[in-house]
Amino acid sequence: MVGTESWRAVSAGVLASAGIDSSGKVSTWGFGDSGKLGHGTVGQLVLAPKRVAAVEGETFQTVSYGRSHLVALT
Repeated sequence: MVGTESWRAVSAGVLASAGIDSSGKVSTWGFGDSGKLGHGTVGQLVLAPKRVAAVEGETFQTVSYGRSHLVALT
């Protein structure tokens, strides 16, 4: 279990992960080198899932992490 959310989908990348919660919102956690967590900072370490504010108005179905990128399907 990660955080307190019920996860619809999760994906693990290199040192970071992402998930879609039961309401369809995307969160990321891990090491944000190159800003890959989507929280607007570089090199940030996020130990618990944190919603990505830039896409807060969207509802997602699935998510996939690559080496240095994240894609999510609405």
